[in-house]
Amino acid sequence: MKSLSLLSGLIFILLFSCKDDKEANEIRDYCYEDVTHVPGEIIIPEADYELATYLFEYNNIDYSNYQFYRVHDEPSGEHHIRCYQYRNNLKVFSNNLVFHFDENDAWYRTSGEIINEIPLDAEVRMSKKLVIQKFTEALLKDNSCHYTKEGIDTCCFKIELGYSGDFLPASEEIIFTRVWNVTIKHKEYVFAKINDNTTEVIGYYCLPYISYTDLLY
Repeated sequence: MKSLSLLSGLIFILLFSCKDDKEANEIRDYCYEDVTHVPGEIIIPEADYELATYLFEYNNIDYSNYQFYRVHDEPSGEHHIRCYQYRNNLKVFSNNLVFHFDENDAWYRTSGEIINEIPLDAEVRMSKKLVIQKFTEALLKDNSCHYTKEGIDTCCFKIELGYSGDFLPASEEIIFTRVWNVTIKHKEYVFAKINDNTTEVIGYYCLPYISYTDLLY
């Protein structure tokens, strides 16, 4: 009888240990919005988009891998078109461009480096749930921010997959990584950059001394 009691106790402990492990490894559901775009999506007013496409076509500039995100007109008649670059249908987070056109609509300069090729695929490795979990773990470890698990559970997140480049001075080349950009919706001062291949948080920022309750407003 004593042996039977010991066996029952062992089974009880193992069952609860398995339950604890399952809960520890479980990735919970969060509110999130995937804002990953593709080139060609219009995110500016229609009049600005029409002007941008006219200027590019007038100057025989291919814009199939760009997304216009801001148009600025000077009183002199000059135009400045800001673009996101895309490769493999993913945004290049680290290399935005500005195309400059004179008062006669002629292109005269481009600010920023045009990326012609990124030798990485666009296949997604991480689940969106895991992306957000890695972000929330970084938040909870940050003592400079006043976030609690309960506060984070009320948040909604924005996630976007793309490429991030790091310039290496020694070789004068840019090394790209496929990453997720993650922010708290409407609170872009809190964000992280997560390596999609390794799941490592490779960039993180949180504005100090902001209470998590501020996220509700």
